[in-house]
Amino acid sequence: MLHEIFLKNVKEIQDEIFNFNPIKLEPSDWVEQTVFLTSAESRYAGFFSYDRSPYSKEIIDNLSPFSDVEMMAIMKCVQSGFTAGVVVNIIAYIMSQNPCQVIFVSGSDQLVRDTIRDRLDPVIQNSGNLKELIRPNSIKKANHRTGDTDIKKEFAGGALTCLTYKPSKLRQYSAKVILADEFDDAPRTNILEGSIRMLLQGRTVSSLISVESL
Repeated sequence: MLHEIFLKNVKEIQDEIFNFNPIKLEPSDWVEQTVFLTSAESRYAGFFSYDRSPYSKEIIDNLSPFSDVEMMAIMKCVQSGFTAGVVVNIIAYIMSQNPCQVIFVSGSDQLVRDTIRDRLDPVIQNSGNLKELIRPNSIKKANHRTGDTDIKKEFAGGALTCLTYKPSKLRQYSAKVILADEFDDAPRTNILEGSIRMLLQGRTVSSLISVESL
């Protein structure tokens, strides 16, 4: 009996290994095949389509692990679908296809919570196997961590940390990708840290994207 269970587990592991595809989809292609929105999140229920926001397709593809782009600054109008089309979708893509450390920054604690609860969490729950990827990267005996809160999402190979533009917090973290939303709400300089943009830039080892609304 134990021998049969062992062989079954080995076969499942081998199947997963041989099914691994080293060629990754571009973020926009992966999103359109994977990210599902219900009527509670969007009036266009169903799989996300960049036909409704074509201007954001090139932006999210510039965040591909194969892209040479290291920094983007986006100036846009309000209510353009950018947070859903780029910020939330690239977080989902990274969790599944390119696990790494990610920092998401927004203008206030409320904006951070709203983005995570109302936009990211439903995508994780309803899209493919994303919810199965969320798990704590370490567990202490007296601390039953879920790895899933409004300010931290932990997954195999990485984690999402959510912050506001407080220099004392920003300097404590570093990440491969930083998504700086609502950058017009950020202070331009800090008496101790200097330029907030340069502080953000110094905390990343790969990509930085900042967004300012008109």
